[in-house]
Amino acid sequence: MPAEILSESCYLNIESPDALEKSQGDTHRAHLLPAASESPILCVVKVAALNASGPNRGIVNELIGSHVAEVLKMPMPPRFGIIKITKRAAPDLPLWKRRPQLKGECLAWWSQLVNEKSTKARYNWDAFERFPDLRARILKDILAELESAGILADVIAFDDLVANVDRNIGNILGSKDSGFVLIDHDQCLGGNAWTPQSLDGRSLYANKLMNICLAMNQAASLGSRALAYYDRAQAVLPATLTRLAVLVENELAKPEIDAVNKFLLDRMELDHAASRFGLVA
Repeated sequence: MPAEILSESCYLNIESPDALEKSQGDTHRAHLLPAASESPILCVVKVAALNASGPNRGIVNELIGSHVAEVLKMPMPPRFGIIKITKRAAPDLPLWKRRPQLKGECLAWWSQLVNEKSTKARYNWDAFERFPDLRARILKDILAELESAGILADVIAFDDLVANVDRNIGNILGSKDSGFVLIDHDQCLGGNAWTPQSLDGRSLYANKLMNICLAMNQAASLGSRALAYYDRAQAVLPATLTRLAVLVENELAKPEIDAVNKFLLDRMELDHAASRFGLVA
C-alpha cells in the first residue's frame, strides 16, 4: 500500500502517556484513524529531531525510502505515511514544551505497529555488550537467518540504492518464521541533512549490513545477487518517480525533487552499481 498522508483529525490519542517520559514524545505510540469508515489502528509515530546545520530531512526520507521499498516489494509495515500533529490534537506530548519553535504543530512519520520484536531484541544483543566473541556469533546467526529467508542480498541492494547509511539489527523486525519487516528509512540519501548539491548518485555510501558481511567473510556471491536486484529496480522504479514527486511536493521544492529523482536514477546505473559491489574495477 502506498504512503498515506493524514490530517490532524486522524490523530486520536496517545496509547500510554506514562511511556512518554522515556521518549520525550518524539517517538511514541498513538491510535490513528486513517478514515472515518475504519477502526482506529495503533501506530508508531516519529517526529524528526532538530538539525543544528539545517532542515531535518528525516520525515521526507522516510517517505522516499518507503516509496522505493513499496515499489520494489520489500517487506514493510502494513500501513505508513505522514501525519500532521497539533498541540490541539495531542496536548500531552512533552515536545511542545521542549521545542517551542514548533509553534504547536509539526509533521511526523507514522507506521502501523508490527507486533514483532526487532532482530536486535530477539537475539538479546544488548546483554552481550562485554562479550565481542558472542556478538560475532550472534551476527553470524542473524546473517544466516536473513540469508535463509532469502532477503539478505535484497536488503543490502535496497540500502545501497537509497543510500541508507543506518541499517542495523534494531530496524529489522520479525524472524524467518513470522516474516521480516524493514523500518526506519530516515537516514536514506546519505543522512537526514542532505542538500541538492550534496546528493551524488554515483558515490559510495556506508552500507552497514554489507560491511558486516565483508568483515565476517559472509559476502560470497552477495554482490552479483544484489546486482540482479538492480535489474528489477530498473524495470519498475523509473516509471514511479512521477508519483514520488507528487508525494513529496509539499515537503520539497522542485529543485530538491529533481535532485532526488536524478540521485535515484544515477544509483540504478548498472555499471556504477557493479563498481560499488566490487564486481568491476
